[in-house]
Amino acid sequence: MKMLSGKVCRKRSMFHIRCLVRHCASSIVFALVSVSIGCVEARKPTFDRSLQLGNRQVNSNTLNHGEGLYQRYCSRCHGADGSGKGPRNAGTGHLPPDLRLGRYAHTRNSDHLPTHEELSRTIRNGVPARGMPAWPGLSDTDIYAIASYLMTLSSRWRQP
Repeated sequence: MKMLSGKVCRKRSMFHIRCLVRHCASSIVFALVSVSIGCVEARKPTFDRSLQLGNRQVNSNTLNHGEGLYQRYCSRCHGADGSGKGPRNAGTGHLPPDLRLGRYAHTRNSDHLPTHEELSRTIRNGVPARGMPAWPGLSDTDIYAIASYLMTLSSRWRQP
């Protein structure tokens, strides 16, 4: 293609610059995401053996997977340690329970430990009236892992 004027060349150069900027920005975002995923995967697992939690024997892989999902999806409200003091609670008017106590309002009896199924249902459906979102996009395996990890936060699950 012949260039008839400098104007065509400048327009074409601006187009290439914009494409280059978009490509570089995409590459930088991809690199940052890759690095952050690598950091998450590189962390040392908290659980190195299976645990008896309630009436279930839960393997360490499930517990470590559940911990990672909890930190990703739940800790913003429930706190990294399950205390209910996550950074997103400021000014919401609804404070999540301290999961370390093992007392849950959405069970048959607040002194009764919920079943694994009750925990899973609460995670899946949320508690909209209290500000807890539903997580319908999580797989059954992910929900199972989170519910299992929640059971490690309170010593009540380990009592006979």
